Amino acid sequence: MAIQISGNTVIDNSRNITCIGSASANSLGGNWIATQAEAEAGTNNDQVMTPLRVSQAISALAGGGMVDSDINWSTCNVGCSVRGGGNVIYKSGGIIWIVAPSTAQVGSSWPMGYCNGDSGSSPKDAQRITGRSGWFIPDIGMLQTAYTCRSYWDTYSSYCYWSSTERNLCNACSVGFCAGGPSYEDTKTNYGCVRPFRVVCY
Repeated sequence: MAIQISGNTVIDNSRNITCIGSASANSLGGNWIATQAEAEAGTNNDQVMTPLRVSQAISALAGGGMVDSDINWSTCNVGCSVRGGGNVIYKSGGIIWIVAPSTAQVGSSWPMGYCNGDSGSSPKDAQRITGRSGWFIPDIGMLQTAYTCRSYWDTYSSYCYWSSTERNLCNACSVGFCAGGPSYEDTKTNYGCVRPFRVVCY
């Protein structure tokens, strides 16, 4: 390995470099290089990132590098984990429903603007929860079906979950995950859980 350093530099016994004017190298090894775990975690700011580590970090942000084209949806069964950590909770007639992971769940009053991940009064709010496009908050009918499929969620709360269905200026629809009953007149200022969904056609 060839390393060229200029400026006032100190290299200690652990090979830590401080006070660098500039440095370049054709290869590096050892504890200067971020491990794959460090690259994927993205919390360490004193390691060198190689092209491989950058690729691994990007893949981790994209759900392990899995993209839709990597998934054979026809053989992806209910209960499978897919891109972004979401779980397949329903599959019928070429349609797959995916619920976002519990890490994407938030508590909120009625989530105006979460109704669609790509539009709405507050654009991309559902996308903001998951960090990915194509997610939305389910309407009341879809949410009731999702309740019956709750055993395939990674985990869920016993609170009410908000749907995107609005009743009037003051009320919207929710489903209580304690008993599964729908509320068609839930006051929008009430606290509820919000979990994005995604639908895939195959």
